[in-house]
Amino acid sequence: MYQLILKFFVSFTAGLLINLYAQANPLFSYQWNKRLLILATPESSQETFRKQLRIIDHNREGILDRDIHIIRIIGDELSGTAKEYNTVKWGRILRSLHQLNTEKFTIVLIGKDGGEKARSNRPITFCNLFNLIDLMPMRREEISERKRKVNCKTPKPY
Repeated sequence: MYQLILKFFVSFTAGLLINLYAQANPLFSYQWNKRLLILATPESSQETFRKQLRIIDHNREGILDRDIHIIRIIGDELSGTAKEYNTVKWGRILRSLHQLNTEKFTIVLIGKDGGEKARSNRPITFCNLFNLIDLMPMRREEISERKRKVNCKTPKPY
């Protein structure tokens, strides 16, 4: 009887903790489903941010192929998540969770397992990003299952 009560207590506590974590992290629902690319910038007019957006625009097909979801934090305003999370409050929480400086551009790749895989304060090329992702075990399985891989495209200079 004691073991049964202990198992119930452990299961209940684990479920409660998972629920609390999910409520405290707007990115929890993406885990195991999507890779996340977080773009954080002090303001939308910042040139490094705008350059990264141009690079993203030229690689939409490869982004979709790799199950990448883009999240933006402009100032402290979060966008790209469920509507209830697209607020300053959640933007600040994500900045804190991922140690994103409010004064400079930062891009962070989060793997499907929820771990940080890459970080940069400069725009990154998708050739480098795709190569990194394509080496990951989950991605190798995806390539094998889908029997295709979309390569990167370099944007033309403006």
